[in-house]
Amino acid sequence: MANPLYRNDKPGAYPDSWYVASTEMPAPRPTLEGEHKADVCVIGAGFTGLSAALHLAEKGLSVVVLDAHRVGFGASGRNGGQVCSGFDMGPLQLAKRVGADDARTLWDFAEEAKADLRARVAAHVPEARYTPGLIHACNNAGDLNADREEADFLRDRYGYDQLEVCDEDALHAYINSPLYKGGVVDRGAGHLHPLRYVLALARLAEAAGAQIFELSEVTQIAHGTPATLQTNHGRVTADHVVVAGNGYLPGLEPRIASRVMPLNSFIAATEPLGDRAQDIIPSNMAVHDSLFVMHYFRLSEDGRLLLGGRPSYALGFPKDMTTDLLPIESANLS
Repeated sequence: MANPLYRNDKPGAYPDSWYVASTEMPAPRPTLEGEHKADVCVIGAGFTGLSAALHLAEKGLSVVVLDAHRVGFGASGRNGGQVCSGFDMGPLQLAKRVGADDARTLWDFAEEAKADLRARVAAHVPEARYTPGLIHACNNAGDLNADREEADFLRDRYGYDQLEVCDEDALHAYINSPLYKGGVVDRGAGHLHPLRYVLALARLAEAAGAQIFELSEVTQIAHGTPATLQTNHGRVTADHVVVAGNGYLPGLEPRIASRVMPLNSFIAATEPLGDRAQDIIPSNMAVHDSLFVMHYFRLSEDGRLLLGGRPSYALGFPKDMTTDLLPIESANLS
């Protein structure tokens, strides 16, 4: 199997994207060399790894973060920027899967995470431009009925009153498209510039005392007390290890790799649309639809339409996205 770390990207080279072009990019951080010790070693400098590093460092623990590329290089720095409520499984289905009590605990965890993000953006990362409002647009009446049932559940069981269920006509005030049969507006969710946010998490973690090393791929983990993590040029011994590599972990930790499959999705950015931008999404909220192979879109700060979709289960990136992505997205926004 080709290594997903390098299948589509050059080591340490951020992709050519609107996110990168609109961000003040930091200088490279050092590569791990020699012997290091820490209370916790974190693998992966994305949202999960850096958030863990930040919270642990704030508690006074010594933390080392290792990334094979650069901070925010992977999915955390090039995603749809949507800050969603709950999980990818709806609250009713999640309650059936894990039980009512555990499902409520998971919901509370997710709400705490959103609150933490909003607070950090407000206090430290205004450039991430958190914007409230996220819409789940329903492509058919059945999906709208299911969304209405979940909205009632969240209101009645969890006291979550941030949702507005809209019929087809009411949704037009938020999205100027005839395609959708209605949807749910979540004012407790929102969207932001993901690359700016993940880079800020790194700065905050370092300010709290964490050490971050780039171009430092972990090639082996020797479990034990302490554990030992080997890179090409150094080694870290740590009492605890946080594995936060998402789909970039081929063979490193088989228990995780057997349950995580890389999935590529792609985003196109239009030219600045001027006044037309507000005609498309007058609410300036982020949107994702109810299709199994979903589309997601939002406006950038300079009035571009950022259009996401075209999931691919193949490891390699396609040579051309326009045929498969842009016509589909254009139809969704007609």
